[in-house]
Amino acid sequence: MHTDSVVVSIGGSILVPGENDSEYIMRLASMLKEASKDSRIAVICGGGKTARYYAGIAKELGGGDYQQDILGIAATRMNAQLLALALGDMPDDVCRDPEELASEKKRISVMGGT
Repeated sequence: MHTDSVVVSIGGSILVPGENDSEYIMRLASMLKEASKDSRIAVICGGGKTARYYAGIAKELGGGDYQQDILGIAATRMNAQLLALALGDMPDDVCRDPEELASEKKRISVMGGT
């Protein structure tokens, strides 16, 4: 067994393409599980269309960059939780700190934006 660590960034539009999403996410989770036999994997999820949608609505409501960012970050965390669920371990909240992510002992760790 290798002890390599790999960081994988999965954009939200890749993770949730908008067609057969649950099937796609399950296939992705299966690929990650297979890859984790040889390497520890840290997955960072993006927010995709959901993040852009909420940021756009926030802007229309008068929200500034900060408010838009907060909503976009929340979307990345929702996407991370979907992937974690497919991997078999959805936490109440995903990791929020890259240093904490690096110290996790799991073969596959998932986080959203920070």
